[in-house]
Formats: sequence, structure tokens, C-alpha cells
Amino acid sequence: VSVGILDCSVLHPREIFGAAIKKSAANILIAHNHPSGSAEPSDADIEVSRQLVKSAAILAIPLVDHIVVGQSDYISIRQKYPEVFKPDLKPHLSTETVAQAGN
Repeated sequence: VSVGILDCSVLHPREIFGAAIKKSAANILIAHNHPSGSAEPSDADIEVSRQLVKSAAILAIPLVDHIVVGQSDYISIRQKYPEVFKPDLKPHLSTETVAQAGN
């Protein structure tokens, strides 16, 4: 879905889930490699996972895992950082704001 340059890749949930929706996917798993050879997830990898988990919960297409592949190993973000896979879906609008919008 995404091809990056040497040190980054632009990834947005709409591209990931657009493909999943077109294929009527029941769930998704994403994986990418680190050209450095290290499988250790970066802060950006963890943040992308958080965004995808939130999107997955809204769309009812669960994110199974986000795998980071290194030269000789891989790391499952779900296994290493399980808290990332608990979506925090707090409403963005207060009840008062919603009530005012309805008037």
C-alpha cells in the first residue's frame, strides 16, 4: 500500500483501510521493514499503530498486529506494546456541544 524512502514512509489510515474495505477484509495485519536492519519499533511506528487501532475500531476491521521486520528478526508491536492495541475512543465533542448543534 505504501512505498517509502530510505528513512520514512508516509502512511495514513485511509490508504490502509481503503484497501481493506475494497477487499471486504475481516481484519488486517500490517508489516514493514527497517532498512537499518533493526526490528525495534520507532516512536513513529508505535504512533501509527495507535492511529490504526482507533480507525480499526471505528470501521470494525480489527488490526491483528503491526510487525516490524529487521535484517534477521522481527518484532510484533502487539506483543511488545499491548497497550497500543486498546483503542481510546473518547468522544471529541462534549454532550453540551452536541446538544447545541441540534438546536
